[in-house]
Amino acid sequence: MENTNTTITAKELTVLNLIKEYQNEEGHSEFLSEDAKTKSVAGLVSSLEKKQLIYDSYSNFDNDEFDGKRFKMWCLTHEGAEIVGKPESWS
Repeated sequence: MENTNTTITAKELTVLNLIKEYQNEEGHSEFLSEDAKTKSVAGLVSSLEKKQLIYDSYSNFDNDEFDGKRFKMWCLTHEGAEIVGKPESWS
């Protein structure tokens, strides 16, 4: 089912495609907090998350599991994949 109510900007599309490139399997990605350090990229990531096109797959972990250094791992939702296509690694 296509997500026809979500509109995205060209810059959001660029970041969404970048996250797709970093995603090596469903629920796991190499696009981490450190990849969204600039204000512009962080803002785009935040916008994509609000539109439910990406999610932090580590959102349910607490700092203790990461030695107090919590980070985020951004992955495509199925709605996001409908826009940019599924990563090749998804079956």
